[in-house]
Amino acid sequence: MPLLTKPITAMTFGAGKFVALTNPVLSYAEDQLIFESMISTNGRDWQTHFVDVAPAPEEQGLLYGVNYFSSLVYGNGMFVALAGDFYGTLTSPDGITWTYHLPPSSSEGNGNVRLRYGNGLFVAVNQMRSFVSPDGVSWTDYLDAVPIYQQVLSYGNGTFVAIGDPGTEEGKNVAISTDGILWATHIAPFQGAGVHHLVFGNGVFVATFLNELLGRVAISDDGVTWELIDLPNSDTGTSYDHSIFIADLAFGGGLFVMHEGPRQSAMDRDGRQRTYLSRNGRHWWTVPTPASRGDVYSGYSSDISWRHTTYGNGLFVSAQNTNLFMRSGACVGLADYAEGHYVRVS
Repeated sequence: MPLLTKPITAMTFGAGKFVALTNPVLSYAEDQLIFESMISTNGRDWQTHFVDVAPAPEEQGLLYGVNYFSSLVYGNGMFVALAGDFYGTLTSPDGITWTYHLPPSSSEGNGNVRLRYGNGLFVAVNQMRSFVSPDGVSWTDYLDAVPIYQQVLSYGNGTFVAIGDPGTEEGKNVAISTDGILWATHIAPFQGAGVHHLVFGNGVFVATFLNELLGRVAISDDGVTWELIDLPNSDTGTSYDHSIFIADLAFGGGLFVMHEGPRQSAMDRDGRQRTYLSRNGRHWWTVPTPASRGDVYSGYSSDISWRHTTYGNGLFVSAQNTNLFMRSGACVGLADYAEGHYVRVS
């Protein structure tokens, strides 16, 4: 099988290893879904496994809508990936051997689906619907269960939290649930802001934004009551820089890590992207984000974005579209991040 050059579309950690998937491509001649699954225990040394999934004839028509994986999570001894806009799921016990499963009835084609694992359940939400599964294979569709148009989903403190635009209940843009079936809605102070990421850690949920709330995050300990926090301006030390775009957000080892994406004002200062760090979501500090050119490189970059950041085995690992990986220890400081390791995967 030829070497694929598709970008990385999802990454997670489970069973002691990092698993990263590339964008899948459909082989029309053989009706197979083809992608790469890359596996590492340390974020530096990766094994690439070429995967071809051949669904049953009655399942093949759904594969024409699959050109990326919208989510990848680990739970209950299984890696579970959402195929495109919920055109089915792929499951694997080891990140190497993958099996395709049909989606729940009428779920396919619903964009912006997000999947999380918690309370022994896989839960996906989209377009005021929730999908619940104990194993990532058999799903139950709860129509109109989530009365918001969801943008992000997270799990923590025994609760699933979804944030989006108001749906059937005017003004209410947050929904919380313990089982993915029954959801309660609330009003949060960032309607229409375009929530980009939502992560739980150290007892708090942290959300990042697009649109008019660039340069801010929101924090909440229960998903109900939220507080907006200004990010520090990395150049002046003052607060609230509207040009700050957060490309990624993760938590691990007692630390929130956010990678800044390219922004228009980058050349107005020093051309460097920043990484924002916090232990409680309220107080943040910045370090330069190292660049990624060559097999192993330390420097700075203003034209790439690190994404899919995942924590495991005492390390943060981030991916970039050209199959570059960055790794750093959990106790991130100025020296640690400035000397981050970058490895090109071949």
